Amino acid sequence: MELSQYYRKKKLKETEIAQLKSFAETRVRYLEKYLRRINPKKILELGCGEGSLAYEVKAITDPQVYGLDISSSSIKLAKKKGIIARKADLNKGIPFKDNVFDLVFSNQVIEHIYNTDVFLKESFRVLKKGGYFIVITPNISFWLNRLIFPFGIYPIFFEVSLYNKTLGAGFLKKFMFEKDAVGHIRVFNLSSLIDMLKLYKFKIEKIEGIPFSFQMPKFLGFFYSILDWIFSKKPSFARDIMIIAKK
Repeated sequence: MELSQYYRKKKLKETEIAQLKSFAETRVRYLEKYLRRINPKKILELGCGEGSLAYEVKAITDPQVYGLDISSSSIKLAKKKGIIARKADLNKGIPFKDNVFDLVFSNQVIEHIYNTDVFLKESFRVLKKGGYFIVITPNISFWLNRLIFPFGIYPIFFEVSLYNKTLGAGFLKKFMFEKDAVGHIRVFNLSSLIDMLKLYKFKIEKIEGIPFSFQMPKFLGFFYSILDWIFSKKPSFARDIMIIAKK
């Protein structure tokens, strides 16, 4: 299967849509303070999916919210939520003119892009001067990967298959309830993401670590959540990284 076909053909189940809505409600809490401070009038979400996060963002300051995604079925759902959504392959560019948006953001998307140079260069291009770029992505150097890698466990977030993300996970397989791959291609750590943003002329304004709980047995989940919250205070060890940058 070609990678582009993987994304285009992937259709969301009702349970997945409900999970995405819940995730968006959680994730927007980290964006809200910046949205209120920036008060953007025109926003673009890269990889908007079915529009749950864009919808939550729109509810905060009521801007014009645009979205791009490669999946036609997801675009239809996003439009129903009031998002000005259109289909696009972000590996090839962003189909808008220069200097259009006050804010461009992406959540859990850049790791799915093979041409991250185009992704960032184009994001910079469509931003107005003084506009903001917010990117959130998993951190390959997060605390758990640092613990398991010396034991020969394949790093979490990397995937060797388009069908099964547990390959190479060793003893962790029994704790991984979801086996379907999500299509991760390039996974960053903090220093590599900063370097990429600087390469394309972004100015780093703020860096935050974001905790994120895996689905796991209740007893283990409790201790994992505590550790993840503690390590999130140091972004280079956090499960997810959020960087706010400026043009």
